[in-house]
Amino acid sequence: MRASHSPQAFYILCTLLVLALPSCDSDPFGPEDPVIRQTVGPQGGIVQSEDGNLTLEFPAGAILQPTEIVCRRASEHEIPGNGVQTHAYDCQPEALQLQARVRVRIRFDPETVCDGCEKEKLRIRQRDRLQQQQQWNDCGQHQLNLQQGWAEGWTQRLGLLVLVIAEA
Repeated sequence: MRASHSPQAFYILCTLLVLALPSCDSDPFGPEDPVIRQTVGPQGGIVQSEDGNLTLEFPAGAILQPTEIVCRRASEHEIPGNGVQTHAYDCQPEALQLQARVRVRIRFDPETVCDGCEKEKLRIRQRDRLQQQQQWNDCGQHQLNLQQGWAEGWTQRLGLLVLVIAEA
């Protein structure tokens, strides 16, 4: 004898299966991370980290369609040995093709940024995680203001941005 299943039982079974599946959300950050989410479109815009130390300035035309930019402080294991731990940020989507360079500015306290280091060697570097070698590259057109406490550079890709002490 063949069992008969009602459409309602099938619906309930499917609903339970969907609820039991883990989330397939593409959000790379956990709920404990202080995250900034801001949509930037073709008109450009400014994204600032929750602590106010990271600023990304998108010029008009850098992004072709409205895109959510997500930034959080990077975790300790993501920072290179010469990185200033409190000044590292992960900004997504990393694979976003920017049509123009974005200005990156990281603010710091000149008195406490790095004890005993040569502060004149502070730079913003970016880890290129899309390449197989995952190299660290300087953000272009570097500027540093030790009196006001900021470093600045330009990038054409989001990702891991870190204030580092440049090697000789």
